[in-house]
Order: sequence, then structure tokens, then C-alpha cells
Amino acid sequence: GELRPDLAILDLDLPDGDAFALLAGLRSLPEPPAVLAVEGDGHAGDAAERALRLGASACLSKRADATELLRVAREVLTGQVVLGNDL
Repeated sequence: GELRPDLAILDLDLPDGDAFALLAGLRSLPEPPAVLAVEGDGHAGDAAERALRLGASACLSKRADATELLRVAREVLTGQVVLGNDL
């Protein structure tokens, strides 16, 4: 069958693609997953704001540890919108 994930983790710093176009594509699916965007290029505020405007459920810095990533993922899966502590 077709995969229908509940959560997608999206790197906003894709080296060879447009993460924001991918985010828009994910959000346009009939049953879109929640999207947790991760960012680490030093422009966190701008990228996080744009990702949230485009439908991401959360933004988190790549510097976040595994505990923070799991905490944010759990919150997103319960329907919350989250901006990581380090952004």
C-alpha cells in the first residue's frame, strides 16, 4: 500500500532542492503529514517563520538534542504548533 506518515521531518537546508516547495507539496496531499522542520544555517528566525506560514507544525534547530526532537515530535503529533527553544 501507499505510505501515509503521520509526521515528516524536513531539513530546510536541502543542498539540492527547495525545501519550501517540498513543504508546500506535503501540505497539499489529501492526508498531509504534520511537518517538523529543522534548520541550521544561521537564519533560523526567517526560515522558521516562513516554514510555519507554509504549514509546518514545528521548527527546530539542528543543534537540538534527541530529547528535544522527541519532545517536539510528540507535541506536533498531538496537534500543537511548536517553535523550538533554541530558535
